[in-house]
Amino acid sequence: MAVSASAALALPVGGGAGAAPARSTHRTAMPATPEVATPFTATGFFHTAWRAGRWWLVTPDGQPFYSTGIDHVSASPDVDRTTGVCPYCVTVAKDYPSIAAWDQATVTRLEGWGFNTLGPWSDTALDSKMPYTVLLSMASGNDWFAPSFVTNAQAVAASQVAPLADDPNLIGWYTDSELSWGPGLQGSQSLLDQYLALPAGSPGRAVAETYVGNPSGFTYALATRYFSVTTAAIRAVDPHHLILGVKAIAQLIPPQVLEAARPYVDVFSVDDYAVLPVVTSYVTSHWPGYLPVEPDLANIEAIVGKPLIVAEYSFRAADSGVPNTWPPIYPTLATQGQRAARYAAFAQHLRAAPWMVGDDWFEYVDEPNGGRFDGENSNFGVVSVLDRPYAALVDRMTQADAVAPDRMAAPGGRCLLWARSPAGAVTCTNQVPASAIGPPGVPDGTGMWVAGPSGAVASSGNAPAYGSAAHLHLNEPIVGMAATPDGGGYWLVAADGGVFAFGDATFYGSAAHLHLNEPIVGMAASPDGGGYWLVAADGGVFAFGDATFSGSAAHLHLAAPVVGMAASPDGGGYWLVAADGGVFAFGDATFSGSAAHLHLAAPVVGMATDPAGGYWLVAADGGVFAFGGAPFCGSGATAPATSPVVAIDGTAVGYRIVTSAGGVRSFGPLPALSPTPAPAGGRVVGATS
Repeated sequence: MAVSASAALALPVGGGAGAAPARSTHRTAMPATPEVATPFTATGFFHTAWRAGRWWLVTPDGQPFYSTGIDHVSASPDVDRTTGVCPYCVTVAKDYPSIAAWDQATVTRLEGWGFNTLGPWSDTALDSKMPYTVLLSMASGNDWFAPSFVTNAQAVAASQVAPLADDPNLIGWYTDSELSWGPGLQGSQSLLDQYLALPAGSPGRAVAETYVGNPSGFTYALATRYFSVTTAAIRAVDPHHLILGVKAIAQLIPPQVLEAARPYVDVFSVDDYAVLPVVTSYVTSHWPGYLPVEPDLANIEAIVGKPLIVAEYSFRAADSGVPNTWPPIYPTLATQGQRAARYAAFAQHLRAAPWMVGDDWFEYVDEPNGGRFDGENSNFGVVSVLDRPYAALVDRMTQADAVAPDRMAAPGGRCLLWARSPAGAVTCTNQVPASAIGPPGVPDGTGMWVAGPSGAVASSGNAPAYGSAAHLHLNEPIVGMAATPDGGGYWLVAADGGVFAFGDATFYGSAAHLHLNEPIVGMAASPDGGGYWLVAADGGVFAFGDATFSGSAAHLHLAAPVVGMAASPDGGGYWLVAADGGVFAFGDATFSGSAAHLHLAAPVVGMATDPAGGYWLVAADGGVFAFGGAPFCGSGATAPATSPVVAIDGTAVGYRIVTSAGGVRSFGPLPALSPTPAPAGGRVVGATS
């Protein structure tokens, strides 16, 4: 979490300015990002604007900008509190001839991965090499109504804000990080109770006494005091740069803070870490005054009415060798591949929201094994303390950043650094070519493959051909397929369990040598591409590579045969679906409902998962059923296809259904794809992207 404070929750262990658009209470993902044909107004500073159905950050020279940031980029990040040694510092001294050489290599590395912003706690030496944000820490004392709170904020502004007030590469100011707005961070008392406990005659207690019995009213009054004082102090010396809010802890945000912030911030910032279910349950049951955490933070935007930025988030994994014992409130995944998959699902879902203008990963380097100053010892880094990148993670980051909203709105090269002349004009000093930004594989939602029973494969959109099994003598027909996470390859599976790998898909084994009770009917790839599962009609599951076997339905008396499966977003489990719409969940896959109780006009033929953890089912008549957090974007049942639907392919913002003749219908904000010709073999039996 934040570098400036140990912000562990007090929970039991164990378990801008731009005119705002008219707002609607109907929250859905917006259509695919259109190109922004004309530049925004060039003001010489970063600012915000609404255009093409979403909020944007805007560069000093008037181009759309979505901040893909990383926090704490430093050659001297954390000292191990048990040894007194900074392990990454030792690596830098050994591997680089100078700090300047590390600076340049690190910026080149970050730009190559698609990062365009240095978040808080980054080395100031890097600030002139990439756009950046600054954390000010303006809160002081335990009485924000005292005059000293004002004078301290003014002193911070004079010493830290004023010297950078003319820098075009500064995006804006975070006024504080992870402040306490009630129970949880510093104890179990409300803000009102804390202020009523101040000495008699103190300014804060005098205000609190007027709110006895009205803790929500006092929270609003205190938050208004905070935001008005800190904003006034900044604006007195810097009228231009964005005020980015307080990096509020996602699980501990009272609505009164959002209401109070609205007149004073240009962007509201949230630190949005995934926490263990026991933490969520505890907060909900003990402190119901906090808002629930929605995957795209829509409920926060609906109150604050300003664009949002996620200023910190991260995921950690056990295979890093880092202890990951503190903070104990976060899940620890098994592998870097699962970590990469969780990142991809989080970022993809978040960036589809039209109010999001950026997200910053915490952090560049892993924390030391012995813990940093407050004991944190987590695998939060994109590189280890030996300066070795986690390949699976940075590969997924590169792919995701290459299709971030600004890259889609303004394809090609872009400026990532500006200088101001003595006369005040801003010019670009670092033009990054498109070749340094583009990813391998296929951006999500822009292409698709389909397979026929003969093993032939056809593609549409941006999906390249990687090969097929049509030239092979198959013992049994192909029944399904799955793509690798980077879109660089795919697998085909036959009814006898034979698996065929193409492109960058790796062969991990098959069930062709087994005596199967029922034929294989489908497959799902693990989110890191390191394995896959096969499923048979009787619900039997077969796991290969790093895909973990979590159970099967083979021992159950099924009312209808299993017809497909899908993996959970982190690869820790999977769902099976039967022809009657019954759903069976295994591992960490959450059961969110089924269609087994419905009177179906046609049998269910497949399923797909939403990166947020929900799933869709599709029937042969094109009917779609959405469960969990998966959005319902429409159904093909109202306009039946001339041939039966055989598959559904899901993304973070919508899905496509595919017919046996190769017809493709897109639902939600996905680009339309031309019909995919049915491959040799006469019909489609599987589809993937």
